[in-house]
Amino acid sequence: MDNTTKTREELLKELHELQQTHNSLKETIEKDSLAHKISEEALQASEERLELLFNKAPLGYQSLDFDGNFIEVNQQWLDTLGYERDEVIGKWFG
Repeated sequence: MDNTTKTREELLKELHELQQTHNSLKETIEKDSLAHKISEEALQASEERLELLFNKAPLGYQSLDFDGNFIEVNQQWLDTLGYERDEVIGKWFG
């Protein structure tokens, strides 16, 4: 049956169903957005803890890319080996 032959009650029922679907979708989007925000905040907190542990460690730490180039070293590493950060970042380890 097309929309021109539907009764008022049928149209109101269809409208109500569409409103329910809309509200359900809206609720799902809001929940997903909240979950995404919570995940982003947890990731940021984790990254900050990792950075703090890396930078404040009592031992020298280094991070290399897959080609063996320095991408990060902590201050203890620099102090122990006597380098400046810009002397090693991007340079090959070997």
